[in-house]
Amino acid sequence: MPHSDQDLFVASQLAYYEISDRDISLLTKRGIEPTLANILKEKPEIKKTLENKLASAEPGSIEATRAQGDMDLYNSFVSPNSQYSNWKVVDVNDDNNQSGFYGLLIETSPNNAVVGFRGSESHGNQFEKDWLNTDFKMINEGVGVEQQRIATEYMTYINSHYNYDAYATAGHSLGGNLSFYAAITAPPEMRAKILQALNGDGPGFAEEFLTNPLFAQGIRDMAGKMDHYQWSLVGAILSPVPGSNYMSLQTKGNVYGEYGLGPLTAKHSMTFVGFDEHGRVIRGEMDRFAESIGRFTRELDELPSGVANSFIHAVEGFMSLPDGQKKLLAGAFIAQVAIFLVTHPTVLIATVLIAATLAVVYWINPEFFGEVLIPFILDALSFTADMVQKLIDGVTTVIAAVLEGIEMAEEFINQVIAKVVEVFTEFSSWARKIFNPGYRYASSHPYIKIDTQRLSEYAQRLSTVNRRLNSLDRRMDALYSKVGLLDLWSLMQADLMTGESWRINRCINYLEETLEDFESAERKIINKLG
Repeated sequence: MPHSDQDLFVASQLAYYEISDRDISLLTKRGIEPTLANILKEKPEIKKTLENKLASAEPGSIEATRAQGDMDLYNSFVSPNSQYSNWKVVDVNDDNNQSGFYGLLIETSPNNAVVGFRGSESHGNQFEKDWLNTDFKMINEGVGVEQQRIATEYMTYINSHYNYDAYATAGHSLGGNLSFYAAITAPPEMRAKILQALNGDGPGFAEEFLTNPLFAQGIRDMAGKMDHYQWSLVGAILSPVPGSNYMSLQTKGNVYGEYGLGPLTAKHSMTFVGFDEHGRVIRGEMDRFAESIGRFTRELDELPSGVANSFIHAVEGFMSLPDGQKKLLAGAFIAQVAIFLVTHPTVLIATVLIAATLAVVYWINPEFFGEVLIPFILDALSFTADMVQKLIDGVTTVIAAVLEGIEMAEEFINQVIAKVVEVFTEFSSWARKIFNPGYRYASSHPYIKIDTQRLSEYAQRLSTVNRRLNSLDRRMDALYSKVGLLDLWSLMQADLMTGESWRINRCINYLEETLEDFESAERKIINKLG
């Protein structure tokens, strides 16, 4: 018998409870069935945590509504009159401290079971594991996310160790995405037994997942069995799975149709969803805030994967650094931004004015802020991203067409170029002979009439002069040990004026280089005429 919407919501909520394999084992060893009522009686700290949250919430506030809903659900688990108190937790996969993944197998009747998946958490290191390493990566890496991989492995494990006639998967937030992923990638024989899959206000999937042939059969098998319910901005992120029942829900009055940031962000909790007398959800309308968020994330998903993945890997790299290096890098970044703003006062003033304007608008009219202003900004960003994508697509199409045309015409163009070169070479040779007077003169006078022998002789004579100056300099150096102190000054002056002349060397080099240039030119002319 299929489970009601409310049943699957309850299973999703159970995934947030700290139930472990050890809790199940301790009860079993004592001969006690691991029902929800029995497990929770052995764990009074769960009730204490819920009572503290309710006591600290301001009466009538959104937080109080959420805390009361959580408390009511707990009471239904432990009440002997509740159908949920007899549900059994038969298996737990708790990898929360390593990857952030948590799943559990709940036996709802002897032949039926629900696999529940935990959603995103923000306490401790879970923000990094759930939001950054999983939710964030889904924007452009819908394939290969760590928690999704573990969800598939858990379904394989359940299939090999248990044999229920029918299964359902359920999860809230990130857990909802994992619920769909687990159902789609479950072993085929187990997938045939999955009658329902719930994604409770969780994100959809990136196009690279939805269009991947590896998952096509699983998506077809689960078509008509998947319910994707949205009631906050989280459930509007990315794209729904084809064949799923994607529907916006009506929530409780203190958040439904409210556009302050409190209701818009806090209503993501499952406790704000209402049910009819049959345990079915109630259809509602998506708010403009969530609609704009969804459109914006889908535009980001359509950007080239290299662009978004580079940003994703940069964030992952930052998060993998030790805390000291994170603080150092973050401080350097903030310092650079501060320096830029200080050195660009116009940008600083504009930034302050924009921030102040947004703050004032929110303070004066939070409904306008959430319903009109923020969606307008997001839509503008989506429009920009869409235009960038269209520009990239257009340029890519043109380049592809040009490359295809070049490839088709490459042989013809090469033949034309070769022929043109051949004709031009022949014409150039003919024109050079007919119209170039220098060529005609060189043809009849192949030798340049320059007496290069004289240049060589002059260079040799100057070299002889420099050698004699060097010899004289050496002789004068020998006189230092023979003259007296009175003649030493005169000898030093004469010695400074005597020696090899750098000017004569320059003249020698000039003559030799000129000689070589003329002879080289002569050889080139003779070669061309030959």
